[in-house]
Amino acid sequence: MYNITDQFTTTTDFKEGAGNIIPAGSNVYLTVDRYWDVLAGTPVTGVKGAKEAYYRRGNVNITPANIGAVAEDGNISDTTVTFADATTRVNLVSGEKVSVSFKKIKKWFADLKSFAFKDLANNLTTTTTGSALDASQGKILNDKYGELNQSLGNLKTDFKINLDGIKIKAGTIVKEVKSGNNSFVLFNFQQVAEIFGLQTLSATDIVILVSNGDGNAFPAHLEGVTFMNNSWYVVFKDILQGDMSCRVQYVIFYWGN
Repeated sequence: MYNITDQFTTTTDFKEGAGNIIPAGSNVYLTVDRYWDVLAGTPVTGVKGAKEAYYRRGNVNITPANIGAVAEDGNISDTTVTFADATTRVNLVSGEKVSVSFKKIKKWFADLKSFAFKDLANNLTTTTTGSALDASQGKILNDKYGELNQSLGNLKTDFKINLDGIKIKAGTIVKEVKSGNNSFVLFNFQQVAEIFGLQTLSATDIVILVSNGDGNAFPAHLEGVTFMNNSWYVVFKDILQGDMSCRVQYVIFYWGN
């Protein structure tokens, strides 16, 4: 029997076969069939996990990290997870695999639209671009729409009532305008009364709108109508340098009794 002081690797001459690493201090002896045999059998010379680069000796503690596993109460922050894409949105279930949970989470994020990450505006005054309006504002908008619709209905009624009390006459007339003037009489008091078939009327119940009916014959812009000396005068900007004719298109509004 021999005590080998150094670590060595067995050859085909050993009962254990070739390639076994034998630690220093092992005892070997020559058997009757002329093979060397290690008394301790083929000892373990070192231990390492699948994720370790080197073998360790002695009282080795193998952790989940050494072999690429995750402890039941471990940290998976550095663990790589491979998973397929989910086709529908379903909730997470306790006890399912991490890969299953991750594909569910990915589906939820993939289906989220941009407004899911916008700030909510719970008012009708925010002007920040990209903000989303809180749904509670829908009731307020609907109420305001109702108020506006009611106001428009009232306006339509009031407008109709007021129009029912207004008489309107329209027409065209050609007036001669003398040189050196920038106005001319369109109608006098009596003429307007006759247009509406009235005996009397009040100038405060009359509005007359006019436009130039022939700009080629009378190349001046009609500024408006002024009531003065019991007549309605058409006023234009420039003083005429010669006698001219002006075709006036007019509309007369009368709301008196």
